[in-house]
Amino acid sequence: MGIASRAIPPTIDELLARARSGLHRLEPTSAFRAVRGGAILIDTRPEWQRRADGEIPGALVIERNHLEWRCDPACLGRVPEASGHEVAWIVCCDEGYSSSLAAVSLQALGLRQATDLIGGFQAWRAAGLPVATPGQLSRPRVPRPCDDLCELGEDNMIDIAELHAQALDATGRIVAGIPADRWRADTPCDGWDVGALVNHIVSGNLWAAELAAGRTIEDVGERLDGDVLGPDPVGSYAASAKAAAAVFREPGALDAPCAVSYGPVPGSVYAGHRFIDVFIHGWDLAAATGQDTMLDADLMAACQQVLEPQLELFRGAGAFAGPLPVPPGATGQTRFLAMLGRAG
Repeated sequence: MGIASRAIPPTIDELLARARSGLHRLEPTSAFRAVRGGAILIDTRPEWQRRADGEIPGALVIERNHLEWRCDPACLGRVPEASGHEVAWIVCCDEGYSSSLAAVSLQALGLRQATDLIGGFQAWRAAGLPVATPGQLSRPRVPRPCDDLCELGEDNMIDIAELHAQALDATGRIVAGIPADRWRADTPCDGWDVGALVNHIVSGNLWAAELAAGRTIEDVGERLDGDVLGPDPVGSYAASAKAAAAVFREPGALDAPCAVSYGPVPGSVYAGHRFIDVFIHGWDLAAATGQDTMLDADLMAACQQVLEPQLELFRGAGAFAGPLPVPPGATGQTRFLAMLGRAG
């Protein structure tokens, strides 16, 4: 009987060489010309490095742990620049090492023109190419659910986990106020009465508590199928909301991958989607049960900023209907709801 041979794993240098063999890497001056010709330079360095050394004017800042989700044109968390598989991405790190591995990862997503900058930011600066003052933003960025922070004005920034928690609280007050005779009332969501809609929200909360903690759909199995309200729907909502809010507030939760059905995606993306779902369905419940339908203005503004960059993707997935006509002089809330196919 022979002894089975064991494959020797590659060293990092071997892995790097293998990755670079499939890349048409660019020197700084060539990358500069490529950007002027329409390529997109991505700066993946962490914030502390950008603040210390400066930034590349016009570069799109996407830190490494979010890169694939931002650049994949099929991902809900994509940046607007991720318009298709033919985009010419140029990945830049500090010295040109991790950028090679990152570019290969993008190529594996079908982004065949992805490559990286030889020597990274340090080589770019050494070549005398433009560098912004440390601390300045390379490119204005539109807030989106995959960002850890949602910008609500220049000096007012709210953590997406906190927005999610506030939405849970707001909808919780509506759930607690549902009259006993309205649990079977119709809602603005086709096919769901009030009880079914609350069950949907609670189920989503419970799934978030599992998936954002690192578990998979297979781990959960059928445990959250069917009725999750039990004999105390209000109490079930409160318990699920507490668990869902807590999981995204855990250190590192917004950066950790969540194995959702359309993912994996970073926790910040998932938290953003949960924020949208909980907040909008809160209004649906209020409208269906005769409660006050006035939305919190700050949460509405945040939800619109999180939602707008990916609204067409949500519509395409059937999450929202097409927009409704808006009468002249309509309020901000009326315009917001009409954008989501709701009249109110």
